Amino acid sequence: MVWGVAKTPENYSTAVIGRNDPCPCGSGKKYKKCCLEADASAKAIKASPDHLSQWSRDADEALKNEWTDGKVACLETAEIVTRLEELGIDGCETTFVELTGGRTSAMSIFGDWVGELTTPPEEGDEDFMRLAACELWKRYCPENPSVEMIDEWVTEGDELFSANKQGEAADIWLRVWEHVRLKFEPWMTTYGDADPLVGISQY
Repeated sequence: MVWGVAKTPENYSTAVIGRNDPCPCGSGKKYKKCCLEADASAKAIKASPDHLSQWSRDADEALKNEWTDGKVACLETAEIVTRLEELGIDGCETTFVELTGGRTSAMSIFGDWVGELTTPPEEGDEDFMRLAACELWKRYCPENPSVEMIDEWVTEGDELFSANKQGEAADIWLRVWEHVRLKFEPWMTTYGDADPLVGISQY
């Protein structure tokens, strides 16, 4: 597949697209911020249940129940914590905030959670844990944004800029800079030096 080529049935396959890859529709947005949910919905309804095998019906139901950023964001904090507790994970604020110490990414907390499990998580549970780590960081530590939060701000700025709202985009990018610059050390004089800290290369 060639990125930026218009999405058609012939050249478009969600099986090879990562959540953070450029969306193949050509919008310039990340796949997760553009066509991911629409593609999942299309897969779920493209065939009539009357003509599906039991395996296909199960797959169809799994797609409908797939966790997304938006679905987790709609949950109350207590609901997220309860679901994590059911998986054997402590998602309370005190414990989570302690885990953020010295970290820049919610994915590192997710990695710790997975390592604490006595059995490998099922695919849906793993997706929920990953998204929950990102969402709880937003709620518990808004003053210390994670790399994932900064990534969302950059994407939001890109979308506003593309919509000819340059002033609003600049305000968001300024917010990004105000947080990112605090993480720099004097010896960081190149993008390569700072990349492990704030993930500049993805921008």
